[in-house]
Amino acid sequence: MDPQRLWAKSQPYHWDDNDPRIHSLYLPQHLRDVYQAATQILDCSGEAQLRALGLDPELWNTRFRQVVLLAAAIHDLGKCGSHFQKMLKDRGRQAIRHEWVTLLIVDHPEWTQWLKPALSNQADWEIVRWAVAGHHPKYGRTAPPNPEDGPAAIRLPLDDSDFTKTVTWLKETFGLDGSPPQETRSVSLTFEPGNGFDQLAEHHYSAEDEFDDFSPDQRRFVAAVKNALIAADVAGSALPKDVPDTEERKNWVAGVLNSATLPNSEQYRRITFQTLHKKNSSCKLESIEESLREFQKQVGSSASRVTLVRAGCGTGKTIAAYWWAAHTCDSRRLFVCYPTTGTATEGFHDYLMDPKLAEIVKTDLVHGRRSVDFRILEADEDRNHVIARIASLDIWRTPVVACTVDTVLGVIQNNRRGLFSWPAIAQAGFVFDEIHSYDDKLFDALLHFLSALRGVPILLMTASLQAHRFEAIQKILQAGGEGLATISGPKSLETAPRYQWRDDIKLKDTKTVDALILEEHARGGKILYVCNTVTEALRTAERLEELSPIVYHSRFRYCDRVEQHRQVVEAFLREKKTPALAICTQVAEMSLDLSATLLVTAQAPVPSLIQRLGRLNRMENPERPRPFVIVESVGRDGKYSSLPYEEDDLKISQEWLETLGSKPISQRDLAEAWESLEMSRSSTEPPRWQSAWLDYGPATPVLELRDGSPTLTIVLEEDWPRLKDPQCAADLVEVAVPMPVRPGNDWQLQDSLGRPVEFNGVAVARSSSYQYDPHRGAQWL
Repeated sequence: MDPQRLWAKSQPYHWDDNDPRIHSLYLPQHLRDVYQAATQILDCSGEAQLRALGLDPELWNTRFRQVVLLAAAIHDLGKCGSHFQKMLKDRGRQAIRHEWVTLLIVDHPEWTQWLKPALSNQADWEIVRWAVAGHHPKYGRTAPPNPEDGPAAIRLPLDDSDFTKTVTWLKETFGLDGSPPQETRSVSLTFEPGNGFDQLAEHHYSAEDEFDDFSPDQRRFVAAVKNALIAADVAGSALPKDVPDTEERKNWVAGVLNSATLPNSEQYRRITFQTLHKKNSSCKLESIEESLREFQKQVGSSASRVTLVRAGCGTGKTIAAYWWAAHTCDSRRLFVCYPTTGTATEGFHDYLMDPKLAEIVKTDLVHGRRSVDFRILEADEDRNHVIARIASLDIWRTPVVACTVDTVLGVIQNNRRGLFSWPAIAQAGFVFDEIHSYDDKLFDALLHFLSALRGVPILLMTASLQAHRFEAIQKILQAGGEGLATISGPKSLETAPRYQWRDDIKLKDTKTVDALILEEHARGGKILYVCNTVTEALRTAERLEELSPIVYHSRFRYCDRVEQHRQVVEAFLREKKTPALAICTQVAEMSLDLSATLLVTAQAPVPSLIQRLGRLNRMENPERPRPFVIVESVGRDGKYSSLPYEEDDLKISQEWLETLGSKPISQRDLAEAWESLEMSRSSTEPPRWQSAWLDYGPATPVLELRDGSPTLTIVLEEDWPRLKDPQCAADLVEVAVPMPVRPGNDWQLQDSLGRPVEFNGVAVARSSSYQYDPHRGAQWL
């Protein structure tokens, strides 16, 4: 590393000083790379970004380009500061982050005066500043920053040769006159008057007052600018490492975001055919509509921007979604958004992981643990090729994506997955599945998305939906002058009697429940037992050990969890005539495409029970109703416990069950009883939160997208040697285990100096603190 140069990035160990890509790590070239990436992003998707947010490109595009390009060109000027350079070269630390140092440079009156002519609208200078200050969002990072321990001052070498080259480039690129002050200066970081922190705070507070007066259109414009800069920085920073050829690097963004590469209606039509053909081999491509159900045709022909499909489990909502895309998403990519990683994996496996689809359009699975899923799914399909590691930018070049809903809705709260995906999101259509299962925060993010992204087509799907949530969706769309199209599933399937509640079996009558399970198992039946907690699932598995149950919950190493998922699905295949018993937690509610002949479930809120019942008697033409039993949920001490739910929700579900009674029940009965019960109660509107992306303007906080849960991710001590061995290169995601928070730190492995052992921020648990079985999962001891 040349100590005489200004560096923007640290040098990878595998590069030598003669590698031409090393120039991209110097500050002057890095700013050019990000500026070039921003230019390409705007050329290919700038107008799409504006239209997605309901902003007319004729009115906004010139301003959008000017603001984003200027922000991209100056965003990392602060990396010239002595703290950042020392951090890269000598592993020092920053007392103030480089994006805020950039503001200390450009907020100098002569610098501001020099740069502003690059903008037609001088008021946009503030938006440039806000984008620059927020281009590295992170949870818990203050904005503006507070004083930290570190050097009392920061040195800004504005007369350095690399910095002078950058100033010359800025002058030529934006046609600026004269030059700003370029002498070396120092900014105090102490508490004395006029220190750097006070300067930033003063500007920030005045900016908040200015943002308060912004119209809704202006606020969405600010959000678009911030996201475009973040995307440009991601592309400009990552491509030099991943794409060695200069010309290829220059054209990469244009290649993946060009509208000509996005799927057309015929490709989506063929995807619909492939998915339908798996279930109906007589289906023909040329006459595909003849094989579709009436409600699927209605979904495809919906003329509304936002369409809601209310249809029960197993009625064909997903096929309807791809038929909708064939009519609505011409020259758009498609995000199929599932509530959990398990449902995303299952949706990809069932509908998109087909060799024939590769001939039609590229598909991909995107969530935090997807590399493990691919390896296991590929092995399961006996594929003989290796799936390469997918970088974050791969989502840009993927036309059809199966993902967790966090990938898309994360943008609402400035979560990185959503921000990084923004150029692709702006060019897409969206399917949100199982929206009834969203917690309040996640559902609120959906409402923000519906309101802000008023230029993208959206399909909402659910088996049932609380009345107040349905009304909230209608209200948010009406506020923007839009309506909601609502389509119901096939009456013949939804009114078929699929279930029968065994209300004669009492909640605490374990002996009768076990006898019923043994009887069904002896007949060769498929029994699904859903518990509310992992502890309860393990205790139940121990009680029914003689039936060799398959246990499936969240506290597995991820590679083991995917294997357990596969075993459950295989055991419940119709063609397998052997009996099966699966004991699961809430992971069974949405991520298991199976049909049980007997369901035993712990008490749970109504939406959860409806989902669990969706795994029972999942036949197209059920011969007769299949029984389900409700049992009392017990805690670690063996006594009744409502956890993890609220007691009031369980009382409501009991009231709902009693309205159903012991007669044969259809999916329509479940939904109508729930809606009727909701209407009879004083339902309030869903709670609302602010959007970090849309509502904070000068600040760029990162807020939680979902309600928090007291969980902790750990690495087991036996996996630690593989992780730290560079020859083994074990994947942290593959071996990480989510666990409930345990007080204290006596469970954590320590090194020879008594320090807690971690790998990439994940704690390593000592073997004496837990018990792990690849077929039963993990428990604290």
